[in-house]
Amino acid sequence: MMETLTILLRIAGAGLLLLAILHVPIGKQLKWSEDAKRLTPVNAAIFHVHTFFICVVLLMMGLPCLWEPGIFLEKSRAGAWLTWSISGFWALRLYFQWFVYQADLLILIGIDSC
Repeated sequence: MMETLTILLRIAGAGLLLLAILHVPIGKQLKWSEDAKRLTPVNAAIFHVHTFFICVVLLMMGLPCLWEPGIFLEKSRAGAWLTWSISGFWALRLYFQWFVYQADLLILIGIDSC
């Protein structure tokens, strides 16, 4: 069982790292630069900073999953907090993806998220 979980965590880590890297072409496809130019300078700066930190969080979640998946599987309070925190984050993220984003808006830009 632990071996299977280790493999799954490594796959998840690789996926998170890939998602962080793909923010560049995703941003180009969604024309984030053009949208940011229409914002006030403060809002444009906030947008860019938040995008950067989203990539940092993806990297910080993905690297331990890929290189040290055992830290999530150790029977310790820290391991439990880490595992539940990341699980909660992604559960909320999936909820927002399925129920908060309006599907018709995403289809208009050529993305099928559901």
